[in-house]
Amino acid sequence: MGKRPISHKVIKDNIVSLAFAIGDTTCSALTWFFWLLLKHSHVETKIREKLRKVLSVKEAKPSLVFSTEDLSKMVSLHAALCETPRLFPPVPNQSRTAMKQDILPSGHHVNIGYKV
Repeated sequence: MGKRPISHKVIKDNIVSLAFAIGDTTCSALTWFFWLLLKHSHVETKIREKLRKVLSVKEAKPSLVFSTEDLSKMVSLHAALCETPRLFPPVPNQSRTAMKQDILPSGHHVNIGYKV
């Protein structure tokens, strides 16, 4: 029990899983985001109005990159982007089951069969 080295295979498998998960979660989150906008056209209208205002101000500046100040004005967009993953989490719950009794680095004891 206690600390033991993690094998290269476990590290590689976790990295590959993470790399593939990033693309899938982004696609999933954006799909739900646009679906929600289609279902709630009043929110889409609010977002579009604010974008038009910010973009009209940006016409004086040639940059297409939004500044922190520009983004802070887009409250409806921020709210919609935050609400989407709350309603439809893009990351499935991935847990591990303890095969034998162990102690986590935090000092917590894990018994056989516990999900971590």
